[in-house]
Amino acid sequence: MEKQSVSAPANVAIEDAPDFPDKLRFTCGACGKTGKYHPGKVALDPAALKSGGGDCAERAFSCTGYFRCRHCGADGPWHFPPLTTLHFLGLVLEAVTSPERRKIYLGKFALFDGSCFHYPTEGEQYLKSLIEKDPGNSFLWTRLGNLFRNGGRPDLAEGPYRKALEVNPDDLEARYLVGAILIERGKKKKAAPYLQEVLLRARDAEHMDRDLRRKTVGAALLGLTEVCEEIGGGIDILPGGREKALAETRSGGGRGLRRYDLSNQEGVEAACSAILGERPPTAPIGPPPEPAPSSAPSSGPRRLNPRQLAPARSTPPRNAPCPCGSGYKYKNCCGRGERR
Repeated sequence: MEKQSVSAPANVAIEDAPDFPDKLRFTCGACGKTGKYHPGKVALDPAALKSGGGDCAERAFSCTGYFRCRHCGADGPWHFPPLTTLHFLGLVLEAVTSPERRKIYLGKFALFDGSCFHYPTEGEQYLKSLIEKDPGNSFLWTRLGNLFRNGGRPDLAEGPYRKALEVNPDDLEARYLVGAILIERGKKKKAAPYLQEVLLRARDAEHMDRDLRRKTVGAALLGLTEVCEEIGGGIDILPGGREKALAETRSGGGRGLRRYDLSNQEGVEAACSAILGERPPTAPIGPPPEPAPSSAPSSGPRRLNPRQLAPARSTPPRNAPCPCGSGYKYKNCCGRGERR
């Protein structure tokens, strides 16, 4: 990987951005008290650093971790103690000279429409202003939930996801994510109906981005597989009669989803195709081939989107939220091709 200059945007893939490993010290501008907070993923904008000034590190900084002042509850503004500023300058030097060891990304974070923010609380305020103008927009409610979930606060994310379903019952992404949160809380039986409805509604959700729809269906299939394996009787991929109807509608064979080997990526893809009616389903496929070497990172300036982030050097636990920011479990998202 080529070395980067601070004046140029990083020439690395967005998916390589890592989580910052430590808590950082921030001083609350509202009450003046300093505390340690986990910033999630961290980015520094080279253009702001180049502009200079004593507050250049503060102007360059952005993160995905959601936090408020533990003393007064304010969402900022935040200031850096002198040692934090020096720490960041050292991190920039490390990111430029040793990209393989970097803990930050040289760039900035953006929301779905390209709006940039320094802290998730700023993104929260912006999304809520959009929702106030269009409260019936389920897409905006789901984006707000994703901002909380990517910021490490699934407890705050569930409310917006449920609101998205209230205004649009066909929002597959929000429906899946409610189920995923319930699974994380150990409420697997309560999660199953949400995941089942994703499969039943998927083919009619033609308004949804094709890749996101397919990814959501695959994640719901694997989530239901996990529920079935851990709970046993009383839960199935789909309730009997509805599974038969789905199979007859999608494939004409009426053999249901049990014919697919959901333990590997090819089987999941075949089942997704059958559910979505994209092509005739194929027979179960054996273990997946060894992964091909990763392609070289793309070049040119890119904005950092928290929904597309994944760790560069380590594999998270299978049941952990996927670092790409999709809101799915790792094994149901970017880790779907890995063997169990």
